[in-house]
Amino acid sequence: MYTGIKHLHVLLAVLSVVFLITRAVWLLRGSDLLQRKWVKIVPHVIDTLLLIAAITMVSMMPWLGQPWLWEKLVMVVLYIGFGFYIFKFAQSAATRVAGLVGAIGCIALIAHLARTKVPFILG
Repeated sequence: MYTGIKHLHVLLAVLSVVFLITRAVWLLRGSDLLQRKWVKIVPHVIDTLLLIAAITMVSMMPWLGQPWLWEKLVMVVLYIGFGFYIFKFAQSAATRVAGLVGAIGCIALIAHLARTKVPFILG
């Protein structure tokens, strides 16, 4: 069961990143696609399911006290913060791109932590 949830979690993580990048590109291009209802709803559904899968995996394994998991959690919060910044606060294309670069950096570290389970900061 754990393996299935892990694969679902990875799939949802990829979808979350793809939607973030796609919406950021649409924002930078001034696309009307950002105003479609499904575009506003689907990322929240994906991220909610992603969180549920993560909580389920953590509850199945004895990882709660592991430093790499706490670093991953901090990176997830930063990723969410960068996404919020891109779509709600950034005023120029340059600041939006900077926010996107920050979000992608968080994703790279999250993926590294998930694969290696070796913390950068707390290790």
